[in-house]
Amino acid sequence: MANKLEALSHQAFRIPLEQKQEVAVAKYRTLFGYKASGIVAQHDPYKRRDRGEFWNLSKDDILGQHENPVPYPPMFQDVRPMLVDYIQKAHRIGMLILEILAPRLGIKPEEMTSRHKIQCESGDHIRLIFGPGDPEAANTELTRSEAETKINTFAHTDFGSVTLLFNWMGGLQIENRETKAWEWVRPIPGCGILNLGDAMVEFSGGRVASGKHRVVAAPGEQAAYNRYSVVYFVRPENDVVLESLTPEAIPKPESERWTAGEWIDMRLRQFGHTINTAN
Repeated sequence: MANKLEALSHQAFRIPLEQKQEVAVAKYRTLFGYKASGIVAQHDPYKRRDRGEFWNLSKDDILGQHENPVPYPPMFQDVRPMLVDYIQKAHRIGMLILEILAPRLGIKPEEMTSRHKIQCESGDHIRLIFGPGDPEAANTELTRSEAETKINTFAHTDFGSVTLLFNWMGGLQIENRETKAWEWVRPIPGCGILNLGDAMVEFSGGRVASGKHRVVAAPGEQAAYNRYSVVYFVRPENDVVLESLTPEAIPKPESERWTAGEWIDMRLRQFGHTINTAN
């Protein structure tokens, strides 16, 4: 089914820019809708502009659970049954991962799954990603400096609990936690990539890590071609407090307690976005 969403992406990113901007995340001050390229991350020392475009399709909008859904283009409305099916299946995979991990962390599985109910409002969403091909970047991965590296998606850790990613070309890199070097993640046909995010670091009391990753021009001749990815983010419900669920957990001071919705807001501000998670 990820292949069908990848095919949908080819059409979605060809929508005229002025129509995409009508549902821009900045316009609605929400996480969901269309994100254009050209954002500068506050933490990037080279002040590069990103080259990636996103369509963020809210789980709650697609399932009809939000009072004020983003008015996505008709293209997405026409395939709503497919999007609903994908959301339900991807969410079930996320729950399976949480149920497997929880006992290994000394946590009851229901303590995890009860904080990620599909019928409750959360930051869960499908993300379709487009990165433009760049013939000039082909076969330069061994010679280009960091300052010369073109960024599709800036270095970050995922905000939520579990991320399910499908991509068909190179370009994804993960930071080696010891050397801080960027290492390529080779896509494997027919397989997805699972990431754990910041919420899992909190729920596990720091026993698991959220890997820092980014997307740059692909290695070799792939760099000349457009790159598409399909992502599903499983995130805690917006009002869930991010704190350790382990038996030995010590409650956080009130000043250090924040909800999943508040955490998304704080993290997005680091990327130059201003949102309102209450909408």
